[in-house]
Amino acid sequence: MRAGMQLRVAMIAVIYTKGLRLYQNCATSGLIVNLVSNDVQRFEDAAPLAHFVWIGPFQALMVLYFAWVQISWAALIGLAVIFAFMPVQGFFGRTFGRLRKETVKWRDERIRTMADMISGMQIVKLYAWEPSFEEQVHSMRDQETKFIGKANIMRAINEALYFCTSAIIGMFAWTALWLFGATVTAAKIFTTIYLFGILRVTIFNFFPKAVQFISESMISMRRIRALDILVMALRAQFENSGDIGVFGRLTNAYCLVAIGGSENFYSVFESELQDVIPVVHTSIAGTRIIGRLTVGNRHGLLLPNTTTDQELQHLRNALPESVKIQRIEERLSALGNVIAANDYVALVHPDIDRETEEIIADALKVEVFRQTVAQNVLVGSYCAISNQGGLVHPKTSIQDQDELSSLLQIPLVAGTVNRGSDMIGAGLMVNDWCAFAGLDTTSTELSVIESIYKLQNQAPTAIAGEIRNSLIDSMV
Repeated sequence: MRAGMQLRVAMIAVIYTKGLRLYQNCATSGLIVNLVSNDVQRFEDAAPLAHFVWIGPFQALMVLYFAWVQISWAALIGLAVIFAFMPVQGFFGRTFGRLRKETVKWRDERIRTMADMISGMQIVKLYAWEPSFEEQVHSMRDQETKFIGKANIMRAINEALYFCTSAIIGMFAWTALWLFGATVTAAKIFTTIYLFGILRVTIFNFFPKAVQFISESMISMRRIRALDILVMALRAQFENSGDIGVFGRLTNAYCLVAIGGSENFYSVFESELQDVIPVVHTSIAGTRIIGRLTVGNRHGLLLPNTTTDQELQHLRNALPESVKIQRIEERLSALGNVIAANDYVALVHPDIDRETEEIIADALKVEVFRQTVAQNVLVGSYCAISNQGGLVHPKTSIQDQDELSSLLQIPLVAGTVNRGSDMIGAGLMVNDWCAFAGLDTTSTELSVIESIYKLQNQAPTAIAGEIRNSLIDSMV
C-alpha cells in the first residue's frame, strides 16, 4: 500500500513537473487533469495486489500437494478446473484494459468539447448552438457510459465466478473420486473444501483483480509516457545570443554544448535530454563555436583537424561506443556550415574534397549529395534536417523544396528562426523528438518548427484550459 501511494505521488510530481515545462500552447486538452485525477490512481490500486500474479499460481501448486494427500489423483481434476478458469481471468484482464482505454478516450473527447464550448460561449450563444453542443456532449457521454457498462458486466461475471468456482472445483473432484469407486469420507470432503476455499480467495478474487489493475496501470503508464514524450520546440540562448546552433550540436544519440555557458542554458537541454542521451560539455579547437565546427548523427561525429587530442579523448569517453568519432583534414574546416545530415542522408558543399565525401559516407553511414540551398553553398547554415522533416532558407523555391524533399525522403518547408533570421542552422538544434530554437524565435516560427519536424501530433490548447477542464469534469 505504501509503495502504491509513493508511486502515485511520484507520478503526480512527474506530470506536474512536465506540465510546468510545457509551453502554454503545448498541453493536450483534458489530458493533464485526467492523468492526475484518474490514471495515477491505478498505480495505487495495483500495488497491493500485484504480487498475487505469482502468488496465485504458486498457492495453487501448494493446494494441489495437500489435496493430493487427501484425495490422491482426483486433486489433479480440481487443479485442471482451476487452470481452465485462468485463461478466463486473463481474458477478463485484457478486456478490462481495452474497455478502460476506450473509456478514457471518450472522456478526454467529452472534456475537450466542453472546454471549447465554455471558452467560446459568446459565439455559442450568438448562433444558438447550445442544442448542437448538448447533442455532441450527450453522444460522447453515451459512448463513455457504454464502455463503463460493459466493464461493469465483466466485473459482475468475475464476482460471480468468485462465489461459485470453489464449489465447482470440489464437485468435479469428488464426482471423479466417487465414480472410480474410491472412498469419500466427511474428513476428505471438508478438508478439500477448506483447501479449495483458500484458492477461491486467491485465484478467483485477488488474482483477477491484480490482472485487471495491472492491465489498467499499463494503459495509464502509456498515457503518462505520451505526455512525457510530448516535447515541443523550446527556446534558449547562449550568453544573450539566440544562435544556439553555433554553440551546440544535437543528434539522436548525443548532444554537445559549448563550455562556459550559463546554468540556465545547460538546464534547458539537460532537463529534456539527459535521461535519454548524454549532454556533453566540450570545446572544439579551443573554441566554443562547436555547432559550426562539427557535424554528426547517431552513427558518428566528424571534427575538424584542429581539434586537440584532449578534446578528442574527452568526446570518446563521454559519447556512446556506437558513435564513430573522426577528425577530418578539410580546407572547409567549419563542417557545420558546409554539411547538413540526418541518420540517412548528408547534403554537402559542392566544392568539398572527394576524400572528405568518402569519410562522411563511411563515418556517418549516409548517402552524400552535393547540393545548394536557395543557391547558397553553405548548406549547413541554411537548413536543418532530421529524420522527420527539415527547415530550409526562406528563399528556397517550391521547385527546389520538392527536389530536396525527394532527395532526402522527408518533408521540407521554407522558414526562419530568431524573428526572421534565415540562418537556420545557427538558430536551431533538432533531432527526431525535440527541437531547441533561439530565444528570439516567434510563436509562429515555433509552430512551423513543431509541425515540420512532427514534434507533436495533437492539437494545441492552453495550460489554463486544463484547470478549466477540471472544473468542467467535476460538474458534468
